[in-house]
Amino acid sequence: MTWVGSRQQAFFATILAVLLLVFAVILWWVNTVASVLLIAASMSLCVMSCCQTVTSGDVEVSERGRRRRRMLTPIFDDEDALEIEFEDEFDDDLSDRIDASKIPSGLPVDIIEGMNPRVVGRLHEAGIDRLTDIIDTSPEEIARICEVDFLEAKVWIADASVIVIGGGVDDILSLSKSTPVGLLVKIEQAIESGKIVTPPDYQVTEETTKAWILAARDELVRLGMSGS
Repeated sequence: MTWVGSRQQAFFATILAVLLLVFAVILWWVNTVASVLLIAASMSLCVMSCCQTVTSGDVEVSERGRRRRRMLTPIFDDEDALEIEFEDEFDDDLSDRIDASKIPSGLPVDIIEGMNPRVVGRLHEAGIDRLTDIIDTSPEEIARICEVDFLEAKVWIADASVIVIGGGVDDILSLSKSTPVGLLVKIEQAIESGKIVTPPDYQVTEETTKAWILAARDELVRLGMSGS
């Protein structure tokens, strides 16, 4: 039974219940017994109509849920296929076109989300240019230099730690060649083993690692264009 059909049946049941109630009022002074029976039938139809409406509403919600799940289902169900597709997007020849002297020895601080030009400028003035520098700096000092909240500074240090220590990458080229799931697995293993201590409620998702990798690839492209 479709949702539309259910709504139509509920509508007709309501109309019939109203008609029976009208006839019951008319017959009340002529035949009380028949009038009572009509009222009972009318009430029964009203209950059935309400139940049908609720059921149709549940069907609609369920159908919306199914449509939403279909919309959110990725094109590839195989996680390995997604990883291969992401790897294929990397230009292996790009590193050959870049002057090696222009590739930074470490990962720049602006790989981390939230590092706007003002924050990056303050860090550079303080001699903090790489993620390893952030790791070696206390959250109090980062918060003071960047004029940000202490908790945000702790998150930045955690981000730097999971990339460099957890992911085992400390240069743009290595991070660019990584895949979101592969990097995430390494980070999760490092956190579970206690190799990295992160703030409470700190989370790294596949979208997070993907953003870091894409930021590194953008930086690599920029270096390749300036070196051509």
